[in-house]
Amino acid sequence: MDSVMNRSLYASSSSVLRKLALAGMCCLTASVVAQNLPDPTRPPASTLQRIGPISPSSRPVLQSILISPTRRLAIISGKQVMLGEKFGTATLIKINESSVVLRDGQTQLTLVLFDSADRAPQ
Repeated sequence: MDSVMNRSLYASSSSVLRKLALAGMCCLTASVVAQNLPDPTRPPASTLQRIGPISPSSRPVLQSILISPTRRLAIISGKQVMLGEKFGTATLIKINESSVVLRDGQTQLTLVLFDSADRAPQ
């Protein structure tokens, strides 16, 4: 009777070990597959490159515009600039829905929110 009991105990523990091994392999396979998936919330690479740090010698980049009944502002090269404020040596003189105008002395520079290549088809 003891040998029958030992065999059944051995068989059940062997079955449990096989099931644990199979579950472990499934978990490892799932984690390997998940590591190859891209992050769906990550912005496109072209956006990340454009928003990156701006060197002093490069042209300013218009990144965002906020127009509300109480204020108008733009994010230019990572800095918040309200209408009438200075950005470097230039003054922000105009804010539209998709562009802003900076004036530096007699020179005016229009910055557009999206380049024509970045616009979504309409």
